[in-house]
Parts: sequence; C-alpha cells; structure tokens
Amino acid sequence: MTPTGTAYQRIIAALETHGSKVRTNGRQRAQAQCPHHEDTHPSLSVTAIDGSALLHCHGGCETVDVLADLNLEMADLFDNRDGVTYRYPGGRFVRRTLTKEFPQSGNKADNSMYRVERVKQAVRQGKTVYVVEGEKDVHALESAGLVATCNPMGAGNWDKIDPKPLHDATAVVIVADKDEPGMKHARTVQRSLTGHVGAITLVHAKIGKDAADHIAAGHGADDFVPLPDQAPATDEPGAAAGELDADVARELRYLQVRDLARVEHARRTAPPPEPIALLGLDEFLKVPDDPVTYRVDRLWPTGARILLSAQYKAGKSTVVGNLLRSLADGEPFLGAFDVNPPAGRIALIDNELDERTLRRWLRDQGVVHTDRVRLIPLRGRVHLFDVRDPAVRTRWADELRAAGAGAVILDCLRPVLDALHLSEDKESGEFLTPFDAMTHQAGITESAVVHHMGHNGERARGDSNLLAWPDVLWRVVRQAEPGEEPDPSAPRFFTAFGRDVNVAEGALTYDEATRHLTFGGGNRRQARAERSAQEALPVVTAYLAERGEEVSGAQIEAGLNGSQLGRKAIRGGCRLGVQNGSILTRDGARGAVLHFLNPSSSPPRQTSPPARRANSIDLATSPMYGEVRSSTEGNGQLQLASGEVNDTHTHVSGQTLDGI
Repeated sequence: MTPTGTAYQRIIAALETHGSKVRTNGRQRAQAQCPHHEDTHPSLSVTAIDGSALLHCHGGCETVDVLADLNLEMADLFDNRDGVTYRYPGGRFVRRTLTKEFPQSGNKADNSMYRVERVKQAVRQGKTVYVVEGEKDVHALESAGLVATCNPMGAGNWDKIDPKPLHDATAVVIVADKDEPGMKHARTVQRSLTGHVGAITLVHAKIGKDAADHIAAGHGADDFVPLPDQAPATDEPGAAAGELDADVARELRYLQVRDLARVEHARRTAPPPEPIALLGLDEFLKVPDDPVTYRVDRLWPTGARILLSAQYKAGKSTVVGNLLRSLADGEPFLGAFDVNPPAGRIALIDNELDERTLRRWLRDQGVVHTDRVRLIPLRGRVHLFDVRDPAVRTRWADELRAAGAGAVILDCLRPVLDALHLSEDKESGEFLTPFDAMTHQAGITESAVVHHMGHNGERARGDSNLLAWPDVLWRVVRQAEPGEEPDPSAPRFFTAFGRDVNVAEGALTYDEATRHLTFGGGNRRQARAERSAQEALPVVTAYLAERGEEVSGAQIEAGLNGSQLGRKAIRGGCRLGVQNGSILTRDGARGAVLHFLNPSSSPPRQTSPPARRANSIDLATSPMYGEVRSSTEGNGQLQLASGEVNDTHTHVSGQTLDGI
C-alpha cells in the first residue's frame, strides 16, 4: 500500500508504529528515538518543510538506514513521493526528483528570484534576508521563521536572476554550501551585492553541507558559522595585491598556468570531435521505452555506474572478487541476486593488491569462465592511468575495445587520485569525468568504482562529485558497538541504493576456503538486539528462579532495574526464553502475561550480565553464528562450527571472520 499524508505525517506515524518515543513541537518539528541505534534519549530530528520533510540523526545514522528500519524509502521524504515542484513568480517551474535532478519547465526566461515577494517585503521592513543555493534550503529556513531566496539551477547561476529586489536591504546573510562550487557561488553573490545592501555576512552550516542540513539538525539562525574572510573575492590575483602576500600570489599564478596548460594540451591531443545533432522531441519520443533491466538483479541496472564504498579493511576486495566471478560465470551475486552477464568481457583495473595476492585471491574464487575476464595489476604503476590526458585516454579506450570489454571495474579510486596529485575532497571529478569519457570511447556502458569510507563514518570520502557520479551506491560496513571502533572480526553488512535500486541492509556471511560471500539475514540493529537478548536470557531466568513464582513482564523489568541490562534487552531475553521453551507464560489478571520457568529446563548458569571485551562481539552467545568450535584469546578470532540459525539470519559455515 502506498503511504498517504504528508512526508512529516508518514514519518511520525511510522516512528510511533515502530515503538519509538516521539515528542512533537507544534506541527513542524519532532524529536524521536532513532530506530537504527540503541537510543535511550531521542536523537532523531524530524522537520516539516514545504513539500517535504528533513531527517537528521544526531547519532550519525544515515537517513536511508533510518527509513529502511521504518519500512519507508527515500521517496517518503517528499509529500508527493515523485518529488517536489518549486514555482517561481515569473512562471518558471523547477522540479526536484528523488534522484536529485532538477528539470526546468514553464517560462525558463524568467529572471525573478525565488520567493521574491517575501524578499521585497522583508527589505521594506528592514529584516535580514538569507541567500542560499537551492529551493530546499529556502524552505528549510522558512520553517525556522526566516526569509530566504535563491536562483534557479543552483551554484554558478546567480546571473539567471535580477538581484535588484535585494538592493537597499539592511542585512543579507549568504549561506555557502561546503564545497568548492558552493564557496565560489557565495563569493559571486557577495560581489554582486557589495555596495547595494547594508551588511553582508558569509556563513556556512554548523552541521552538514547546506542550510537544509543545518536546520534538520535543529540549529537556528544564530548557529551558522561565519566564514573567516569577509572580503569580496576577485577574479585576478593582481586586483587584491595589497591583501595577498607574494607567496599566495605566486601560487595562484602557478595554478592558473597549470590549468591553462592542461586545457591547451587537451586541445592539441584531442581526437576528432564527434558529430553533434539536436533532436526534436517528437522524433526523440518515437523510440519506444525499454523496460528496466538489470546486470545484477535489484542491484545494478543495465547501463548504470556503481560506486562501492566500504569501511577500512571491511572486505571490499573480496566483494569485488565475488562480483567478478558472478559476472563471468553468471552465478547469483552474493548468493542472492541473479546476474545477466555482459555481452563482452569484464575488465578489472586493480591498484590495491600486490600481484601475487591478487592472483591467490582470484584463484580462490574458482572462476570457471576465466576467458571472460581481462585484468591489469597497476599497484606501483598508477601514474599510467592518467586518463585526463586525451592521448592516454585513447590508448586505454583502444585497449579495452580490443579486449572486448563490456564492463569495467576500478579497484580503487584513492591511489589514482594520489598518483595524479588530485585532492580527494575537491578534485575527484577531475578524474571521474575523463574516466567516463574513456569508457564511452571504448563502447563500455557499465562501470564500477571502489572507494574507501571515512574512518569514522559510513559514507564515501571526498567531494560531492563522488555522490553525484554514480547511479547506484553500494556500501559494506562492519558491526560496531555504540561508541566503539569496528572490530576487524565483526560481521559485515551490505546495502544498496540509487536509481531503480533500494536494497535494505543485510548480513554477509563468508566462506574462508572459497572467499565466497552470501547476502541475507537481518541488519545491524537486529543483530544487536539478538545479542542483547542472548545476554539477558540467563539473567532473566536466574531472576525467575530466585522469585520462584509467576511474574509479569513489568515485574521482571522492575526487578532487574539495577542490572546493566536495558529495558529492550530484558524484553528480548523474555521473548527468547519463550521461543526456546525455557520460559513459559500464561494469562494473568487485568491482561498481564505471567512468566515462570519451564520445570523441564536446566537451571540458569549465570546471574549477572556477561562482561564485554572491548572491540569485540561475543559470537559464542548469539544463535546466528552457531556453535563455537574453538577460540584464541587475544587476537579477536573465533572459529565457528556449521550451524543453522533462526529465520532472520543465514547459515554460517566454518570460518575465521577476520579473513574477509
């Protein structure tokens, strides 16, 4: 059933259904317990804005994961699940789609700024006006009672509007997005308004990238962070010679010369240009629509670009090996997603692994159709892959075409950026754009790039180009206890999201002998809940044995209030005991459910919660991992025996988990 109501109403209803404690503040804001982590104090902010809703977990959970736990999708952040349309006063319409595309319609010659009538009124009344980069940011600030405006089409398009309605404003605050285009855009706005308004202040969000993230996190106008340099930026280094020292001026000159030389070199070495022909819409629409098909079912749409991001040592090279084998042999990827092998070969460009390690790991995969794979180990020779150079790009394209490549995998991005002296947080697009040109020139329509996550986060490192480039994002993360660093031997989890893709997080199991991965089972929240229930069960049974009588759930919680266990863990322990038959129940007075020990069960062996070893997961107490065969203290490794598990987890065969 398609969810109804506004986005804000849908999210609040889903939180309440989930059992999260929700505290509303009027009709526009709420604080709730986050469903994706153990949240004793509500840390999830929900904000209603015009046409959509903002979601922010102060514990660091990704929005897509929070929504998945509520059985919602990213589309549910919009009142209309297809997106939101912004109307400019001159008849321009800007549509924001789920995939962050912004098609324009209506009077595209309109040069009025967004919300111009509110801006004019604020200027007359002497109120501060905020200039932001996009319409969503405007609506976010309006939800906080502020007046804001923007131009259509985002950064770099301030010249699309007439700024005169802002002239004579008492104060203008320009909120810059935290990326290079955003900073340049803010300086452009500053220059155009200098001398026409009273005070101009440049700021950026306290949390997140833009004004919408700032408001979603619960911050207000006074919390914006001022930019240290308020002087208007100039296009020529010489114009501000009095303010720039000689070293800065020389560096700017060097950068200008380098950029000009790169452009000239590209012009001289570029292949003949391809013909460009504009099509009429009637002619374009005569071609029938193709159905959505998948290279990897539900994960990789045909013709799509994939970004696989993984935490440090989380097993991304193992995932790549599994993907290579599935594409070559047509076996289901991760044992769960059917594969339609590409017509051509699969090309692997690997700069991560030593050639000997790469050979051993790929041999372990047991690829049957080895003739369908072409690879080149580039570790130590990454400078050979400077596809920014048109001549180098053409050589690589010719080589890929000659090999009959139909798909290409690059593992991984960071060494390329380092070898080409490109900044990960600002210049990744300078490689990804020519990389796309290379695949296009080679006739390859599908590509996958592997990249690292930040050490303390769960998103790909680098600038916004990394999130804008792929059609689909794949993520691999490790189980981590709240406040702890991820354990190298901890279970791994996989999720995917993007155009025509929405696969919720599930566990990965690993076969050490074959390096094969299998997807299935519950997410990290469910795994933590299972572990908590396992830890709580012996404490609950010991309490029941001590009482020696029938006890309600509320009495059990009250009786164990002084223990280290939380309420959810105690309830989980009770449920687990009922499921395995060690605890029996019967209906009591006033709707109470009374608990008592099964007389045929063995007596409890533990009377207090088990101690937790730092940076580890006690696999021995969790039913999802089967019986422990042997263990080695001190190195974090456990050897597991085969064991079937409950209905939310997959089968685990004998393995050491740190081998992934």
